[in-house]
Amino acid sequence: MEQASKEYYRMIDKWIIELIRKGISEFNDIILSLPGVYPKDALNSIARLSTIGKIPKLVLDKANAYIRQPIEPRLNKTTLQTLPVPHPLDYSWRFSRNSVNYILEICEELKSSKDKIILLGAPTILLYLKDNFSEEDFVLIDSDPLLTRKITTLRPKARILCHNLSIDNCFSTQGDIIIVDSPWYPEYMYSFLCITSKIINNGGIVLLSFPAEGTRPNIKQEWDKTLNWANNLGLNLVDIKKSELSYISPPFERNALSAVGIKNVPIEWRKSNLVIFRSSRKNVISDYRVPEHRNNWCEQIIGGVRIRVRVGSETKFTDPSLNSLVTGDILPSVSRRDPRRRNVDIWTSGNRVFSCKGKSTLLNILKSIVQEQPPCQAIEKYFKSKLNYKEKAIIEATKNRIMKIVQIERIDISKYYQEQ
Repeated sequence: MEQASKEYYRMIDKWIIELIRKGISEFNDIILSLPGVYPKDALNSIARLSTIGKIPKLVLDKANAYIRQPIEPRLNKTTLQTLPVPHPLDYSWRFSRNSVNYILEICEELKSSKDKIILLGAPTILLYLKDNFSEEDFVLIDSDPLLTRKITTLRPKARILCHNLSIDNCFSTQGDIIIVDSPWYPEYMYSFLCITSKIINNGGIVLLSFPAEGTRPNIKQEWDKTLNWANNLGLNLVDIKKSELSYISPPFERNALSAVGIKNVPIEWRKSNLVIFRSSRKNVISDYRVPEHRNNWCEQIIGGVRIRVRVGSETKFTDPSLNSLVTGDILPSVSRRDPRRRNVDIWTSGNRVFSCKGKSTLLNILKSIVQEQPPCQAIEKYFKSKLNYKEKAIIEATKNRIMKIVQIERIDISKYYQEQ
């Protein structure tokens, strides 16, 4: 284990010991009190500390009992139900309602009557607008075309732009308040901040969501570099509200946790700091672009379930069977550092992953399901050749497996929306 990881886990141990000394010993309370520590890492720390006698064994026993409890969704309809489910390849988490209210309260304090507010990848803010805000004051820029089309119907008076902010940073719009919620990796942070510095008016305010201290090793070093980058862009630090923002844990993350035995966890455990900057001058740094990985994938949506297929190049029928990569088919991680990601050819919004030889064949099966057409006919038309009996049987078996996966993930999505 590298030194940074050792220090990180020692810090988690320290935080948990301090919480228990304060009387916080229930697993859900510990998770919510930690600064964004991944629940599996917190559980491992509790087990480690219990084993060496640093904390009572009862804390571990209660934690193990809690994580095995079935989740009881709160039946509460919300506008969030109308949004497409996030996909893990988009690094997409969405602010909780409490966080949206907190951000809007700050905007209310800072905003004048004519100020324009630009959202860089923060769609739930538009959905949960308070009555004293007008849709016309907002511009949303997001890379997910499915999401932007949906929000356009829900907030028709707002300006909605579908742009991949990591590679497309030429905009004519200008704003007085910019709310930045980029993927939590340095290159995306740099790219989003570079865009921010170009579209913000002089003296404008930037509200940046930055990973909380417990998110992963080396986050302190990442913050130092991000702060230096922001300063070079003419963005001056005003304040940091530590661990003030929370996110709704999406189905892919819930499934990843379930795959390692954590079936129950507070849905708003993921935390971030709200960082406030003020613009003092225009950007003097050239464009910062991030290589686009999503161009290598094609998406089909079946019953609300998003299924992505890595682009294939085969010119004839090739076995489209879904081949297991991990036990239970759910990748037990949401980190892009996981080396198993490179072997994935099929990826669902529920974090189910598979390899596949016949990716083009599979994509056409998915398209036929969406279009309610016989898959064998669709594939014969695509490859311009007849299928034999064995090939047709493989196609039907693959279709049936896909539909079973969709059925399971639709239940996951339903639970996700009920928990909001």
